Amino acid sequence: MPIHRPAYYDLFLYNGDPGAGGAVVASSQNRQGVSFPYPYEYVDYTAPAAGTYYIVLTKRRSSTAHLRLSLFSLGADLVIRTTASSLAQPASCANSLSVGATNLADGPEYFSAEGPTTDGRAKPELSSPNRVVTSLTPSFAGTSAAAPHVAGAVALVIDRWGLSPQQAAANLLGTLTDVNALGFDYRTGGGRLSFDADGDGWNHDGDNCPLEANPGQSDLDGDSLGDACDDDIDGDGLINAQEAMHGTDADNPDTDGDGVGDYDEIFVYGANPLDPDSDSDGVNDYDEIFVNHTDPLSPGVLGDVAPAGAPDGVLNIADLLRLTRFITGVESPADPQESDRADMNGDGVLDVRDVLELRRILGY
Repeated sequence: MPIHRPAYYDLFLYNGDPGAGGAVVASSQNRQGVSFPYPYEYVDYTAPAAGTYYIVLTKRRSSTAHLRLSLFSLGADLVIRTTASSLAQPASCANSLSVGATNLADGPEYFSAEGPTTDGRAKPELSSPNRVVTSLTPSFAGTSAAAPHVAGAVALVIDRWGLSPQQAAANLLGTLTDVNALGFDYRTGGGRLSFDADGDGWNHDGDNCPLEANPGQSDLDGDSLGDACDDDIDGDGLINAQEAMHGTDADNPDTDGDGVGDYDEIFVYGANPLDPDSDSDGVNDYDEIFVNHTDPLSPGVLGDVAPAGAPDGVLNIADLLRLTRFITGVESPADPQESDRADMNGDGVLDVRDVLELRRILGY
C-alpha cells in the first residue's frame, strides 16, 4: 500500500541569476507536516539596493505530480506576471465582497486585480469609482478608494431599509450598472456600483433626486434637479422658503401672471408679485416696465398727458403734441401730477429732452 506524504517545497530569494553566481539572500524551508500540513512558504526581505532578484521554488517531495503555484507581490513588480487570477487576500475570500476599481469614465483601472480566484470562483463581485476628490487630496486613487464607496453604500442601505449585511449586499449586486464588457467580467464584476438609495425605482445614475423619493422624476424648471430635492422648484430665483414667506406660488415663476417673474417683481422692481397692476393705475406691471418704461409703483403712465384732464393710459401722438405745447409755453400742466407724468427723464424740468424721450418711446 503506497504511503501518502505531504507535499514539501522550499522557497529561495536570490540576488542575481541563480545559475550565474547569484547569492541566496532569503529563504523559507518549512517542513510540511504537523505544523505546516499544506505547502506554505513566506519570505520578507528588504533589498539594500536596486537590482534584479530571482525567486526559486524547489520541490523537495510531493506525491502529487503538479500543484498550481500562485505568487503574489504587493511591493516590487514581477518581470513575468499576469493579471488573471491576481486577487489577493482578503479580496479572494469566499465571504468577502470584492471591489474592483473603475476610473471616472467607467473603465477598469490597470492596477485593479482580476478574477477568477485561484480556485475558480467568480470575483470581483462589483466595481466602484476611484480617483475621487477628498478633503485631503484632489485625487484618491486605488481600490482603497473604490472599496469605501461600496462600504458606504452598504451602510446607507442597511440604515435606510433595515437590511442585514447579506441583504444589503444582494440589493447592491442587483442594481449595478454594467460597464467594461457586456455582462459579468473578471475586471469589473457584475458592474459599477449604482443603487436606489431612496427606493423610488431609479438608480442614482439616472435619478434626479438620488436621496429623496421622486418616482415620477418630476422637474418643473428643467434644471435636472428633481422637484423633491430642488429648493427652487419653479426656477424663478426665489427658494421655496422665500416663496412661502412672500405668499407666492413655489410651482409658478410668475404667480400673478403679469409677465414679470416673482423674483424680479420683488428684488428688481419692488412690485407686488401677487398683483399684476401693483399701483392700480389700470396698466399692468409688464407694460409699465417693458413697454411704457414707467414706474409700476407710481399711478399713471409716464408721458400720458392726453386727453387733457382724462389721460387714457396709452402713449400716442396726442401725448406728444400736448407735451410739445407744455415746453413751448402754449399750455401748462393742470396739476403737479400731470407735470410729473410729462417729465420723461425725471430731472424736474420740462424741456425738449422730454419731447425727444417720448418720441423715442413712440418710435418717431
